[in-house]
Amino acid sequence: AMKGFQIWVNVPSEKKMDDPRYGTVPTKDLPAVDLVKDGGDGGGATARVLAGSAFGITGPFQTVQPILMLDIELGATHRASIEIPVEMDTTILYVYEGSLSFAGSTNSPTSTSSNSDSGILKAG
Repeated sequence: AMKGFQIWVNVPSEKKMDDPRYGTVPTKDLPAVDLVKDGGDGGGATARVLAGSAFGITGPFQTVQPILMLDIELGATHRASIEIPVEMDTTILYVYEGSLSFAGSTNSPTSTSSNSDSGILKAG
């Protein structure tokens, strides 16, 4: 079965009536970056940059507002630490398969998310 996401990014009021930007890119055309350099098992940890820039790659999707959108796959025993640029004041984490434990800032305790669950992490 084919899976996909339709994601809407809010824009400033003066841009609301502009034509939307949209597109599709097959997964095979999105290079995967290895997030695990040593050890672990269970499938590795990779990231694909969909929009914005990370790991020296700029994603194919262009947006009016600056965003960073990553598709991250983690194996059962792997960890990933993703640096969120300081100018990105909100981070949305959506777990679409499996489960994940994550720690936010020192103001946020460790949490667990599972299938079709999401969380919003705020800067600071």
